[in-house]
Amino acid sequence: MDFPNGPWNKTAVAQWAGHPVTIYQNAEKILLMLVFDEADDKSVKGLLVLMKKPFLVEGSPDAFAEAQSRSLVVVQKVSREAKRTFLLVEATPAYIEYSQAKLFDSVRAGCDELEALGKIVADIASVHGTKATELRRVPPEIGDALTGDPLLLFLMPASGVAAGAPTEAAKIMLLGTDADGKAVETSTVLLKRAAIAGSGQKQAQALQVLCENALLAETPCIIIDSYGTLGGMGERNAEPDCKRFCEANDLQPQGFALSKALFGADFSIDLTVVSASAFAKTFRLTDEIRQALPALMPPTLQDAAEQARGGRAVRAMRVLQKQYSSLFGRAAISPPAAGGIYVNLSRQPGEVRTLAIISLLNSLQNGNAFVAMNEDLAGAPDELKGAIAALENRGFSYACCAAHPSDLSFVKDPTLAIEAVGEETIATIHGEKRRFILRPTLSKKSA
Repeated sequence: MDFPNGPWNKTAVAQWAGHPVTIYQNAEKILLMLVFDEADDKSVKGLLVLMKKPFLVEGSPDAFAEAQSRSLVVVQKVSREAKRTFLLVEATPAYIEYSQAKLFDSVRAGCDELEALGKIVADIASVHGTKATELRRVPPEIGDALTGDPLLLFLMPASGVAAGAPTEAAKIMLLGTDADGKAVETSTVLLKRAAIAGSGQKQAQALQVLCENALLAETPCIIIDSYGTLGGMGERNAEPDCKRFCEANDLQPQGFALSKALFGADFSIDLTVVSASAFAKTFRLTDEIRQALPALMPPTLQDAAEQARGGRAVRAMRVLQKQYSSLFGRAAISPPAAGGIYVNLSRQPGEVRTLAIISLLNSLQNGNAFVAMNEDLAGAPDELKGAIAALENRGFSYACCAAHPSDLSFVKDPTLAIEAVGEETIATIHGEKRRFILRPTLSKKSA
């Protein structure tokens, strides 16, 4: 049959577990296995359609596998000449009634799913220091080590669920459209370390788009907003440009489930996770006062005043205590299990915001939430930069902003870099720059 996305070449015909099986391969090296379900009279009742896309993996497949929660098919071929590692991802298996129309629809849907999964595979591999190349892009003699061995083809049946499809940990997200109106997509795994540069308005829009994509992928979010511009995410975007974009791209304007954490009530600044140096720099205290403070800050400003050495340091702590005593304590935020937590710091002066963000980030225990910081980090203290960088070691992904990319140089090897230049946006994905128009937000944009 002339299946969609062909031509397809028949590579094997056999019996598997008592069922006739035929295996095909197309020019993209996608493997199509048809398992025939026969009645007693040998008439065909239905078909099990299995489709896999193979990749050549350079680097550790173990590190890659840790990035997703489903099983993977990994095949290693060892010979005197070389050792090759192949990874196979699988489209969702489908059992269909035996008809040409349904078979064609199933193959077409499988090819579309594998194309999306291919993007996820490349993203996961790049984030974890490996390389995954589609088999169609490697020399034939390398690919033949897998597909040229007919015995290996029968090591690839489904495991009852979509084995090898890493969609539970990473999903395709839409960033916008290019000059031709074509969707610019990548996978949510690239949210691991995102850096956004541009004007304040574009920073906020890009950050809101990333938060929406994380929430659509069922990744919890912690949104730290220094300017109050993301506070409308609980309501849908009713603007005409959003409606037009959604109609053209099979989306729906929507609000997202957000709980609000009130600074000074639901959480406050924990001085015990802030160094005396960062505290002094934040409030522009002199070196003399900084040196007179305890090396490790005590729980309260009253304790700091009692432990300070020298009259100037004592007086400075008492002045700060009168002005800010209600903002210091031990309350912290726990990562949400689902949805998002919105933290509005827009009413706080800059020095308080800085310490609040440092404290909040340092207090987060291990989790898997996406932390979005709507704060221009140009000139941010080293302790804040260090608190951001340390999130990854505790399982969090994050996005941070600044007016210029150089202000985000502390984000080492960002998995996704976005720079807004006028109306155009440039995303750097796997070292390649892609120009596009950032999509409208699905949720309401605050003024």
